Amino acid sequence: MPIGEISAIVAALAWAIGSLLYGFIGKRASAAAMNAGKLLTGVVVLATARALWMGSAWPAGTRAREMALLAISGLIGLAVGDTAYFGAIRAIGAPRALLMLSGAPVIATLIGLGMDEPLTARDAAGIVVTLAGIGMVIYRRNGGELSRAMLVRGVALAALAALCQAVGAILARMGMKQGMDPLGASVVRLAVGLAGMAVLGWGSGQSKGWLSELGRERTWMKVAGAALIGTCVGVFLSLVALARSRSVGVASTLLATSPVFVLPIAHAFKIERASLRGVAGTILAVAGVGLLAWR
Repeated sequence: MPIGEISAIVAALAWAIGSLLYGFIGKRASAAAMNAGKLLTGVVVLATARALWMGSAWPAGTRAREMALLAISGLIGLAVGDTAYFGAIRAIGAPRALLMLSGAPVIATLIGLGMDEPLTARDAAGIVVTLAGIGMVIYRRNGGELSRAMLVRGVALAALAALCQAVGAILARMGMKQGMDPLGASVVRLAVGLAGMAVLGWGSGQSKGWLSELGRERTWMKVAGAALIGTCVGVFLSLVALARSRSVGVASTLLATSPVFVLPIAHAFKIERASLRGVAGTILAVAGVGLLAWR
């Protein structure tokens, strides 16, 4: 199997494991604090890796347009999107939140309509199948472990995260068209995302609170561990997959399999019991993403 496809599968597994770890950490820290810690870890690790591997932590010689696209992608996809995603994990759990995030290709397809991209019958079928699968999982009976208000909040945050991921992915791919290496693109996106979180924390007066949360019970170490798996490995390999797979459709489909990985892991560690409806809905949603991605 080519390196692009292998990278996509490993990235999907890394995101699944990372999401479950953030679910545990979310009991002690807010979504914003976790995201700030995650972005800081990602910048330090990937910038160091690039400096050792390529001789420079920051990509040089990139055109202003491509750099701007990657920067905006980092703000939308990593600062706003991941904060919303962590909020969704805290509200409805990692399996549901991750499945909703896999609906990002649906949003990307709808955005494409506004860019004069045609909507084929296959695209329409993919949208319907994906949304049906997500609906089966989100609105399944939960035995009272989630209140209606918490479910609505979590779904809204996950939908926002999916929107931000879709926009961020489109911008990131546009920014990499001139040959930017995946590691350099990751560093740019993470650094700008971290800068965005720093401005938010300073402007809202919450930065001290975030530091306090991360310092309690060595939460920062747990965030760093989850970030190494979900961010450093996941984000980098996802960009490798998009750049090196035989098609974007193949890469997108394989990257969307995280919910399939998260179900057995969550069940094995008794985080969330896997139901027949949940498994069927997850498979249906991933199949819908496959219809959208394969062109």
